Amino acid sequence: IYYLRDGMEVLVQRLVKVLSTFPNVELRTNQIVRSLQFDDRQVRLTTRSNDELTFDHLISAVPAFELANLLDATRFPVLRSRLNRIGFVNM
Repeated sequence: IYYLRDGMEVLVQRLVKVLSTFPNVELRTNQIVRSLQFDDRQVRLTTRSNDELTFDHLISAVPAFELANLLDATRFPVLRSRLNRIGFVNM
């Protein structure tokens, strides 16, 4: 079993620290996401407050089953199914 000494949150904290040094990177944290849509080039995210944001890349720190629930079931049934099969253990 592999683990990070101070928990998985260390990985996310380090990503935030490193990515925030790049001038072309915009980080949005603590956002409650209602849905995700994407095409070949961009990701469109809708927040609970109905803000629509468009990104070239999206890094998610939520469990795969939660990410699956943000995707439209009719447009992304295969991806949702695969994400839901990824095991999750709350530590």
